[in-house]
Amino acid sequence: MNNKLEKLQGSLMELTGKIQSNKYISAISFALMSSMGVLIAGTVLNILANFPLTAVTNFLDSIGLLSFMQEVVLVFQLTAPITCLVIAYKIAEANKVDVIQVAVAAFMNYMLVVPATFATDDYGQFSGNIAFSALNSENMMTAIIVGIFTAVLFTWAVRKNIVIKLPDSMPAFVQVALSSIPAAMITVVPFIVIRYLFAQTPFVSLPGFIYGIIAAPLMSVGNSLGGHLLFLFLNNLVWFFGIHNAPVSAIAMLVTMPALTENITAVMSGQPAPNELSLMTFLFIMQLFGGSCSTIGLAIDTVLFAKSDRYKAQGKVQLVPSLFNVMEPIAFGMPLILNPIFLVPMVVGPTILYLIFYIGLKLGLYTTPIALVNAFLPGFIQSFLMGGGVGLGILSIVLVLISCLIWLPFLLAADKNELKIEKEMKAE
Repeated sequence: MNNKLEKLQGSLMELTGKIQSNKYISAISFALMSSMGVLIAGTVLNILANFPLTAVTNFLDSIGLLSFMQEVVLVFQLTAPITCLVIAYKIAEANKVDVIQVAVAAFMNYMLVVPATFATDDYGQFSGNIAFSALNSENMMTAIIVGIFTAVLFTWAVRKNIVIKLPDSMPAFVQVALSSIPAAMITVVPFIVIRYLFAQTPFVSLPGFIYGIIAAPLMSVGNSLGGHLLFLFLNNLVWFFGIHNAPVSAIAMLVTMPALTENITAVMSGQPAPNELSLMTFLFIMQLFGGSCSTIGLAIDTVLFAKSDRYKAQGKVQLVPSLFNVMEPIAFGMPLILNPIFLVPMVVGPTILYLIFYIGLKLGLYTTPIALVNAFLPGFIQSFLMGGGVGLGILSIVLVLISCLIWLPFLLAADKNELKIEKEMKAE
């Protein structure tokens, strides 16, 4: 049995290693995580702008801060161009070409393909406007495609030596800026053509085409109950084999982040959140109950019920990290990895918690969460601050107790076995 598990672990680690080392996937994961920081910063401001106490919002409005904060929240949602730029930067870095030139070209190309309105005023001045919605996470798929192709085209041009040769006497920064002009032109021109061609179609723009044909169907499947449960299952299964969940989380973020953006925009305009499920509902279970695998119950059980010296010691070390949603100490310390005793609660436990959360959401006991203050703030505290109401906070306390019940029989079995081994060793 152990040999089979080791072979399966080796195969999975090899596959995951190839995925994580792929420069395109690595760039996408890095960019999505980078934009996540900006989005979380916006959600913190969103909490203040929609504080549940009317006295607080009235005070902010009276000093002119409420509308200002609402405007800033919208700006913090403009994650698509950031993602595009970072993807191009990381690929250029891997290809060892000028990262700044590629990043600038990627930003320009993204702005070229998004829809805009143009008009000439009474004074003959030509001007244009780009809607905020063209720059938020709804167009994340466009940002990824543009970022990748910009870096690929630029790298191809440089490697084909399509550059301006300048004398060595010129300053280095001037050489860098001017020598890459042909490569930048080769990179930008195709996107100008793309903008023109799509303007002649019913899709109007490249983002309109991608969203309608690819992104919307993908998000409707991924951002559903079945999609979230699948992401949770895979997220926890890879941890059982000692593989980090970053690739699974990146895909989950890609298909669930647009729904969160729509929710934040609606709430800021005084409307209810249109999407029951979003990135925040996924993170609520995936992150806030001891980290991946919802290990908070195991940590508490170990402190309260373990009798063996080994698990008593583990409990003292692992409780505090689990409270702050850091699961690595318990994953490698118990260990959970490749430990058949703990496979069921690792994989099934978070699914049970999510289904309970979902049932309460459908019953209207709380609203969908729209904010994440800090991924390492204890879930039973943070849940009161996520915009779901007091009911969500109460639920988090209940879920901690249910997590304890889920993990308890498996801990007791492992502890009993360990206690037997310790008695045998003492007898010797």
